[in-house]
Amino acid sequence: MKTIILPGFSVSNKEWIESLKKNLGMSHLVESIDWEHWKFGGGLKLKKEMEKIDKIIGKERFNIIAKSVGTMIALKVIDKYKKQVNKVILCGIPTISNKRLDMFKSSIKYFDHNNIICFQNSLDPFVSFKDLKLKINKIDNKIIIVEKIAKNHDYYYAEDFQKFLV
Repeated sequence: MKTIILPGFSVSNKEWIESLKKNLGMSHLVESIDWEHWKFGGGLKLKKEMEKIDKIIGKERFNIIAKSVGTMIALKVIDKYKKQVNKVILCGIPTISNKRLDMFKSSIKYFDHNNIICFQNSLDPFVSFKDLKLKINKIDNKIIIVEKIAKNHDYYYAEDFQKFLV
């Protein structure tokens, strides 16, 4: 078993990754992805990032912790590796367009919804908890969505994440 962290778009997410790795307290390996554009600029190159993720995953079961744009990539990973994915934490979901919701719905269709949880800040500047809950409940009202009281896009909730993963 391992846990894979898929961060948000900004290079400032390196700090979040390091904090998670330090504070998760997992008894297994915790790995993360540094997006290519953090080093070389430009946009996120999904194909290249998926190749890196494929190498990290290997054949064993794994958990995912994803933030912001990482949540969209996590959906692709879930779809591709459904039999290997153990638990999924999505936090700071940045968009709830119909296209993204369709992607969410199709990716988790065969995934045990007891093994997925969303954390969303009450007033996240991208999508509020209230708006996210309304949309996700239309897909499946059994998916747990945890409201954290904050007006930002920061998700330093290692203790909450650890409780879910154990």
